[in-house]
Amino acid sequence: MNDATIWSRKDRHEVFARYALMDRVKAALKTAESLRERLDKSRDGKGAYSGELVARLARQLHVVSQGVEDALSGAPVEAVLVVEAALDGSGDVPEARVWCAQVMQMYRAWAAKRAMQVNEHSGPSPILTISGFGAYRCLAEEAGLHVLEPGEDEEASPRLIARVRVAAAPLGDLPAASALKVLRQTLDDAPSSNAIVRRYRGGQSPLVRDAKKSWRSGKFAAVLGGDFDLIGAVAAR
Repeated sequence: MNDATIWSRKDRHEVFARYALMDRVKAALKTAESLRERLDKSRDGKGAYSGELVARLARQLHVVSQGVEDALSGAPVEAVLVVEAALDGSGDVPEARVWCAQVMQMYRAWAAKRAMQVNEHSGPSPILTISGFGAYRCLAEEAGLHVLEPGEDEEASPRLIARVRVAAAPLGDLPAASALKVLRQTLDDAPSSNAIVRRYRGGQSPLVRDAKKSWRSGKFAAVLGGDFDLIGAVAAR
């Protein structure tokens, strides 16, 4: 910061973003330490701890570990995401849009549970910018096709496909008048994957199969509720 040339260097936004990230990781660690102290004080006479505080501490430690990995790996600090219908000649367009909206809501719920900052840019296909520990690294794994298959009791329903596209958000402040255009161009410049990420099946026998990380779970609602990363992490163990 004492280098007067920093303000004219092309990489200044990357430098500032990295220092800001490290400061946020330190602050998150202090929150975890505070929760640990509260947890110790919550123990009752039988040695039991507050279940709520245990859950909060676990989530905070998960968040801190994601932040540390971001800082060490030099990962982007913010992701841009869009979900669009990928029609394959079958399926009804209105139903495909509903499925895309469900997938988009999955990412909103995920970001909210991870205490991330979300900005939404409206349009025919809304664009999300999501900032937080592990945001880009996790969402980059989500890029590709998300397939909703009819359940055993829904044989007449069409197969619906949503394509998720993810890119690293441009650094620096974007003018409000051109922000949507810049973000859409950023997504258009990023590679578009045709690989299947997950297959989802609802109905009476729900099942989610992750093709990238080779796990499966019957927790259909939990996956769409934003816990896809935690369910995958548990399955990996």
